[in-house]
Amino acid sequence: MFDWSGEPLTLDKIDYGGKFTHELNIFLKNHNNSAETVGKAGNVKVRCAVFLTEALQQVDKRLPVSTAIYKGLQALAPSKVLSQTERVSFKDLPLPHLIEEKDMTEQQYRKILHVSWMEESVFDGKIPTDYAAFWSGVIKYKTSTGTQSFKELGYYALACLTTPTSNAVVESSLQ
Repeated sequence: MFDWSGEPLTLDKIDYGGKFTHELNIFLKNHNNSAETVGKAGNVKVRCAVFLTEALQQVDKRLPVSTAIYKGLQALAPSKVLSQTERVSFKDLPLPHLIEEKDMTEQQYRKILHVSWMEESVFDGKIPTDYAAFWSGVIKYKTSTGTQSFKELGYYALACLTTPTSNAVVESSLQ
């Protein structure tokens, strides 16, 4: 639709897709490329370009919110959560409406730094970089008394990671 500088392409430079182009060429060939047929094809291209431009604008309107949600999910990366310097404050975690027990989850978020995760059996000496594997292990972690010390935090993180972005946008706007 647009070149690299953002300028609109001419109708003959727009990529309408292989199927569209193939069918259009068959249509033109079957009608001997008459002026009337070429004019009709041009009108269809104009209408398609208008439709594609509108579709692009609609995606652009929705994309910034989704992009912010994806960036927020980076705060749940194992390397960030376990870092003294890279972690975000609790209030800046993504999708706060998914936190069921806020006080408990906040305490767990503060304490997660104080566990030697490399030494814990849930990770067998290696902290996973995969978000889901990490948070599943955090949920499974138990103290010597059998208490799941980070259950609420882990469930919150997995809820964030499994909430479809379109739902997250709607849900966060309703909070």
